[in-house]
Amino acid sequence: MLYSLAILLLTDLISPSSQAAGRTERQGRQLPLIECLRNASVAVVTPADSELYETERVVLNKAVSDSTGGYSSCGGLLVDVEGLRQFEVVKRDNETLDVTVGPGVRQGYVYYHLWFDHKAWFNGGSEHSVGMGGITPGGGRGHRGRKYGLLCDTLTRLEMVTYDGSILQVTNSSESDLFWASCGGGGGQFGIITQISFTAFYVPSPTVVHLNFRYDIDQFVPLFEWYQEYATFKAPRDFFTKLIWLPLFGGIALDGEFIGTEEQLRDELKRSGLFQAAGEPACQQVVVYDPIQSILDSALLPVDDPESLIEAPSPSRFEKLSALADLSPTATAFPHRNVTFLVQSGISSEDTAAGNTNKKPVLAWQRDVHRVFQTPFSSSGFAYVNYVDRDIEDYLTAYYRENVARLRRVKKRYDPTIGFAYEQSIPPADE
Repeated sequence: MLYSLAILLLTDLISPSSQAAGRTERQGRQLPLIECLRNASVAVVTPADSELYETERVVLNKAVSDSTGGYSSCGGLLVDVEGLRQFEVVKRDNETLDVTVGPGVRQGYVYYHLWFDHKAWFNGGSEHSVGMGGITPGGGRGHRGRKYGLLCDTLTRLEMVTYDGSILQVTNSSESDLFWASCGGGGGQFGIITQISFTAFYVPSPTVVHLNFRYDIDQFVPLFEWYQEYATFKAPRDFFTKLIWLPLFGGIALDGEFIGTEEQLRDELKRSGLFQAAGEPACQQVVVYDPIQSILDSALLPVDDPESLIEAPSPSRFEKLSALADLSPTATAFPHRNVTFLVQSGISSEDTAAGNTNKKPVLAWQRDVHRVFQTPFSSSGFAYVNYVDRDIEDYLTAYYRENVARLRRVKKRYDPTIGFAYEQSIPPADE
């Protein structure tokens, strides 16, 4: 606990309306959580709007807490956990390591040091700028999920400060309901995570091979038919693949990572029937892969006139999830264990990147694209909580499905006064 309090010294409470304000003494009544942090000598930034402070709501800084890079103030204080950057690695056995990080540690840092210091990796996501405190409680899917499942499936312990000022050691045997809820329930729901412990793995092969094949757009149908059959039923768990639709370049990218040698990969491709189904790619690249580099290409589609391109699909990824199904939908708060594909779409506009605040045409275009993909690929309406979507009306069902009731009971137990809140918070259970 002493170490935990020392770590908390690095945390600031920041008002969204007064991030540049100097550190001052807070006058009047203190919130229990702030009292706990004050006892650890944490500096409190008093917001310019005192009424904002009295809302008694604390919101985790979503710039660190999720992969979208955005956050919501929701009329409260922001707790910026980026300064919590503890990083410790201990060998457990010949195959695994125990890793403990602060929530402000970025994925790229973990990848880098695990690889160069230990020749190991973990089942994190693909965006190196995302904080560990955000991706982990949301589930944490990555391109090694076929072999290892979600990042939260490797979680062993959390340290969490709840709204009443308690510092909890959260494991599968201690505060087990809170541990369950923190494995897929999303960040910023129940308390401030100050430590995260999880399992990392020694790389099981001396080489990891990355492939990138480009096909012409007219090969999409046979390529996708092959992909559905092979990725769903036949691909080994050491072989992760995805399709990326690149309309700007008039083609399809088949991207992948194979844990093994280049010779083994080429043998697997022959057995897969890829070339018989879709033919030889227009261009291909097969290289020994450095695990600290992202395998995801960033495909950007400039939009000068969104209305004129409304029929064109945005760059989208079709990804097959495999090891997730080793657990039942209720084993953790992450319910999407039996899904076949994760479909992700995104666009980038030069106007918005240049500071143009008129985002409505671009967002309208993206919503139309989402609707086009929703019908054939995701009629269920389910969604991944780390891909926050404000357009979802019934977000509780979309994110959590059959786990909603239990999550609300956990919220009622650990945050009954709704101290932690944002637009898509989990509400506490009714009396």
